[in-house]
Amino acid sequence: FEPKLVAWIRKQPADVVVRRIPVGFRDDFVPQQRLFYTLEAMGKLEELHQQVFDSIHMKSEPTAREAEILAFAQKNGLDAAKFREHYTSFTVSS
Repeated sequence: FEPKLVAWIRKQPADVVVRRIPVGFRDDFVPQQRLFYTLEAMGKLEELHQQVFDSIHMKSEPTAREAEILAFAQKNGLDAAKFREHYTSFTVSS
């Protein structure tokens, strides 16, 4: 879906605003949702969104556990301590 969405966004006039929001169809999507909001809080979402997509959907890299997501963050040049601080600050309700 991502490549089609990106193509659609590029065709929109300047007054159209698209805001991405992660969808949690299942409980096991929570780590990726937290990743999304962490990147957003750090001001890195726009810069790293495509890398997240590629990591999950093109390279099949694991992102189901906190340690895997922290590894992704470090691999992409983010400060591990700062990332972890943001990542663990989000509460999850069921």
